[in-house]
Amino acid sequence: MLATDHELAARVNARLESAYAVALKMVVNQEIAIDFLGEILLERKTLEGSELDAVLDQVRERIVASPN
Repeated sequence: MLATDHELAARVNARLESAYAVALKMVVNQEIAIDFLGEILLERKTLEGSELDAVLDQVRERIVASPN
């Protein structure tokens, strides 16, 4: 059906490209969070309570500030 209906194929392709862009942004954001948490945990070994809350706030800020 997509091979014969070029308009439908174009719409499907546009939706797939949009979904791919969203998924890629999610993966990049998770990578930012994991890298940051890894650095902190290597340095401090453990995080608890308010210290953990503060680090998670920093993770959220980094995700929001990411250019992707």
